[in-house]
Amino acid sequence: MKIFITGGARSGKSRYSQKLAESMTDFPLLIATAYPTDEEMKRRIEMHKKDRNENWETIEEPLDISLSIKNIDKNKHHVVVIDCLTVWLSNLFLFYNEDIEKIRSKTDEFIKTAKDLTFDFIMISNEVGMGIVPENRLARSFRDELGFFNQKLASISDEVILIIAGIPLIIKGRKG
Repeated sequence: MKIFITGGARSGKSRYSQKLAESMTDFPLLIATAYPTDEEMKRRIEMHKKDRNENWETIEEPLDISLSIKNIDKNKHHVVVIDCLTVWLSNLFLFYNEDIEKIRSKTDEFIKTAKDLTFDFIMISNEVGMGIVPENRLARSFRDELGFFNQKLASISDEVILIIAGIPLIIKGRKG
């Protein structure tokens, strides 16, 4: 089962995903995409680590998440959470110096990899397209690419859940 969870910043996506994964398996795997680039980001990463119990295994991979996914021991891990695809896309924008073709190549590779998975996969991304139009080209380009990517994630997912103020709203898949 592929589950796509989206919502705004600090909406409760990570907490909801963590509880969902823990309800599905005793030994979830997290693929974390964030770089600890500054003190604030280091604190966020530490906060998320403290929220998880000792049964979680973590792979930190800011760029080549498709390779990380392909290398997962499917006998050991039946539920994988990737947090967060928004941060990963931002990493790609920086790494590929905003080269949209290279970025789309990596996001398309991820979609293909995710589509073929046989274990349960929870994907987290932000919804950034509901606000005002960004004033600069880079921010508009990022917002647009994330919107296109999120549409692809939703299309391959069995369930799509929007988190608002910590409340999950099922937009695709199971009801109730």
